Amino acid sequence: SSAFYTLYFFQEGRRMESPFARIRTREISIEGYLKQEVERHGGQCWKFVSPGRNGVPDRIIFLPNHGCIFVELKAPGRKLRKLQEYVHDLIKSFDCKIETLSTKEQVDDFIQRHV
Repeated sequence: SSAFYTLYFFQEGRRMESPFARIRTREISIEGYLKQEVERHGGQCWKFVSPGRNGVPDRIIFLPNHGCIFVELKAPGRKLRKLQEYVHDLIKSFDCKIETLSTKEQVDDFIQRHV
């Protein structure tokens, strides 16, 4: 499960919610939808954590007849960081599939292409 903390800052004496909190919330929503859809089609959607290695994708997807696909989830409008781009290229150099998804429509397209 993903830990999520609401971030606040103070402006002119008033407590304001950080815009980054909303971005993370949208990313978590897309992540949940991806997991639901992958599992609905008989696959597995594992959270990928690699201690000591930054920039790794968020999820490893296992789908019948399609093997393993790495997936990076981003909030809509957000781009990969330079380190993430490097890791994506590294993963591709080993002939592994990797995709970046930002919206539910992209998740639907991903499912349609791989199921």
